[in-house]
Amino acid sequence: MKFKNNTCSVCGLACDDIDIELRDNEIRVYNACAMGESKYKKLASKDRILRPLINGKETTWERVIDRTAEILVNAKKPLLFMGSEMSTEAMKVGIEMAEYLGGVVDGNSTMCHGPTIQGMQITGIPTATLGEVKNRTDLVIYWGCNPMESHPRLLSRYSLFPRGYFNYQGRRGRTIVVVDTRRTMTADLSDLFIQVEPNKDFELMSAICAILNGHKIKGNIAGVESEKIYKLVDMMKNCQFGTIFVGLGLASSVGKHRNIEKALNLTRDLNRFTRFILLINRGHSNVTGFNEIMTWSSGYPFGVDYSRGYPRYNPGETTTIDLLANREVDA
Repeated sequence: MKFKNNTCSVCGLACDDIDIELRDNEIRVYNACAMGESKYKKLASKDRILRPLINGKETTWERVIDRTAEILVNAKKPLLFMGSEMSTEAMKVGIEMAEYLGGVVDGNSTMCHGPTIQGMQITGIPTATLGEVKNRTDLVIYWGCNPMESHPRLLSRYSLFPRGYFNYQGRRGRTIVVVDTRRTMTADLSDLFIQVEPNKDFELMSAICAILNGHKIKGNIAGVESEKIYKLVDMMKNCQFGTIFVGLGLASSVGKHRNIEKALNLTRDLNRFTRFILLINRGHSNVTGFNEIMTWSSGYPFGVDYSRGYPRYNPGETTTIDLLANREVDA
């Protein structure tokens, strides 16, 4: 039995060309990366939970539903955490439940790309689709991310190797730059690798913005020689269509949302000279979906508190880790 064009639920790429074949009690996976293949093969794992549990003991779905409803009804302030591998439709129901119960609803962003979303709220984001990256981009910058290991098919499907409508040369028609604190597998494929000092991304981006605005720099900045910075700026200004991919290396280092804000401001400045966009390497399949539907429902992207009868959003107060640490939720 074969199932064609399945959507992979591992990383944020959501590759939709995965073929699955069931033969002799074995799962065979085609077109997926190593992470995707492993994910699908876990469907036949002996460790997979196939029936609902209460306190580690198997029970019926009816009993689980009744027990869950009982806990939620009796809770004064429940927390509903939306997993990133849920469907958008299920997330919508979960958000409606949190609002009805006067609880808090949150998702994976609270522990990973929350600073990225906060930076976007401050600045806005000049972005595009991965299809446009494939068809137009001739300069790709990976900043604080290592997609060869975290998003393996990003390079083969969109950003490095494929031939696009306007960029029909594939790899030969693209220049690759990697900015990271250490040399990675992605850096080994790059045309220019810039090794920035840990927690100095903001300083490096500030230097680039200064050059773009007509100022001079000299010496080393953030551990990078000024000559290399000027070389990067020349690449940026002279490309036809540039794309910056940012990852948790930027959002999780010192500066957090200010790093993202600076990266977005840099992208905005570059659009005075050419066409530039920024994309975020999200980790899980539907983590962005939660932020989108949460914003559509409440006006806020994550960590929304309905306990007062209306949505409140204050990262550090209404987010999961803080609520648990302060023992503010009881279910």
